[in-house]
Amino acid sequence: MPFLELHALVHAATVWGHLWAGKKITFMCDCQPAYYAILRMSSKDSSMAALLRLLSTTAATHGFDFRCVHLPGLTNIVADPLSRDCDMQTLLAVLPTANATAEEVQQLPPVHLLQ
Repeated sequence: MPFLELHALVHAATVWGHLWAGKKITFMCDCQPAYYAILRMSSKDSSMAALLRLLSTTAATHGFDFRCVHLPGLTNIVADPLSRDCDMQTLLAVLPTANATAEEVQQLPPVHLLQ
């Protein structure tokens, strides 16, 4: 599901991008199609292309650079609990620095409005 993985990365950029000003951000992605879309900054899929445009615009607006590296799924131990319904103890076991308090975050508009 490359769309969902790319959507998650773009959502992170729109929520926290203002904190990344002047920084170089590395997205670690275990989904090869999403990784290649970011690497090329293009996609034949119109929904993914819209997300790539939003990512690029967000980076330019907030003044951060980004890159994406492929992280094989077997070694991506942090993403697995996040992509499943896990309890906080499970997440803190693999990522002790995680914030145990939930935050309210804005939602991205539906993709058809991004195009």
